[in-house]
Amino acid sequence: MLIAQISDIHAFEGAASLVTLDHAMLWLGGLRPDAVVISGDISNKPHERGYELVKAAFAGLRFPIFMVPGNVDDRAAMRKAFPEHDYWPDEGPMNFSHEFDQGVRLIGLDVTVPGAVHGDAGPHLDWLAEQLNAGDTAPTIIMMHQNAFATGMSAFDRNMCRNAEGFARVLAEASDPVAGVVCGHGHRPMFARIGQVPALMCPSLTRVNPLIIDGRGEPASVDPPGLMVHAFNADGLVSHVVSLAI
Repeated sequence: MLIAQISDIHAFEGAASLVTLDHAMLWLGGLRPDAVVISGDISNKPHERGYELVKAAFAGLRFPIFMVPGNVDDRAAMRKAFPEHDYWPDEGPMNFSHEFDQGVRLIGLDVTVPGAVHGDAGPHLDWLAEQLNAGDTAPTIIMMHQNAFATGMSAFDRNMCRNAEGFARVLAEASDPVAGVVCGHGHRPMFARIGQVPALMCPSLTRVNPLIIDGRGEPASVDPPGLMVHAFNADGLVSHVVSLAI
């Protein structure tokens, strides 16, 4: 199974990221993934117009799309703009669990805190533990917006997902297999582990942040926008970074 991931579009009228989004959709049309996941920060204000522009880019696609909000998103506006996304609950956090016909499960974890940049897994840990101890043998990929691992970049780590220790504990105690955790938020690709579980940050479709590691220099950002492709095979999960230089 192939799951493509895009993140951090930050759509608004005239945004360069919308050109990149069109390029990404064209490329994905050639790849033909089984699904596309979007890990938040879909639209800046005004949300209604941003979501309208993003939805227009999805027109004619032949694969399903699954989304969680990011810190710049608005839950109510997302629900209104994408009523066909009936996997979300009608109100509150937009957590969901979906099992594909190919035998892979996707859990969307809405860790956003309204009005804040950081995330917080704490309010969702009981729900997540219930999902991950349901006796499901399908390999599971968890999608969230804010990273639940430290990056070594203070500007990012101040706004990472809080209660990351509790999140890691839920993963460690899960009886169901967790193949990986994917996120966005940092506007650049990163790879880590949360306990024994691979954790991956997708690059952004908007401006890519420079690599500024604490105690080192501050080089300019030279990375292009990008996306990720997560491939499930008999040996597990293999993830690829795809650059979208235009």
